[in-house]
Amino acid sequence: MLKRFSGFIAVLTIILLGFRNSPEIKRPDNNFKESSSCRTTSNGLAINWHAHDKLGYVDFKAKRKNSRGFAIATANSNFGYTIEEDEDVFEIDIYVQFYCKESWWNPRIKMDDVLEHEQLHFDICELYGRKFFKAVLELKKDGKFNAKSIEILYTRMEKEFDEYQDLYDGETDHSTNGEMQRKWNDYVHSELNRLNDYAGYWKF
Repeated sequence: MLKRFSGFIAVLTIILLGFRNSPEIKRPDNNFKESSSCRTTSNGLAINWHAHDKLGYVDFKAKRKNSRGFAIATANSNFGYTIEEDEDVFEIDIYVQFYCKESWWNPRIKMDDVLEHEQLHFDICELYGRKFFKAVLELKKDGKFNAKSIEILYTRMEKEFDEYQDLYDGETDHSTNGEMQRKWNDYVHSELNRLNDYAGYWKF
């Protein structure tokens, strides 16, 4: 039996009037990539998280946005797992992915601040992938490694993950608060370093 669990969709919306009048708007092409990092996976066209493979505008491949109102980008990324069961034996595969065809970018606007904000959403997915892996290993150590316990664990962590992403958007005001964005960047990256021993979840 195969299960797939999905996670967080980030919608970055800036009020159109504020966008037009803001003196902070920049449109550099520093993060433009000639080719996309999207690859075909069992979950569709996606990017698996890697420390040195950053998102670019070209990776947002949805033809239309899936939200109301003015938006610069809508991004879909998550941590999750699949599990295969054969009687009492099962295998688990943990993944952290950005879904290219479910993520949209306004083709008329290129803003590195927004791209950095979306990248950190993806980094937070990686953070929770590591946290989930750590917790799964603890279940195994305690002799509680089974499909039901993993499902309960994931449900709890998914709720925490969604709240964490909402807090990030709220405190950074969807990237428009530069000081808070920098603080979140530093904090999430320090947490990733702290949990670096659990970065090998894909080998599990």
